[in-house]
Amino acid sequence: MNTLMLNNLNYKTQFRVLNQALLFAEYFFISAKIFAHIGIIVISAILKVSYVLRYVALHELGQEIR
Repeated sequence: MNTLMLNNLNYKTQFRVLNQALLFAEYFFISAKIFAHIGIIVISAILKVSYVLRYVALHELGQEIR
């Protein structure tokens, strides 16, 4: 039940953010929009690689992976 409520809250938050992004899109240059989209991809890739490296380091140290 709590998971369902959190997912619903998450969808509402995503809708609110998307709605505001569309309202203010005309105030930004196309170059800023492109840079922001590329930044999202790069930052998410860095986070994923760092997460994998954390697991590799914990495995090499012989610690429990949680």
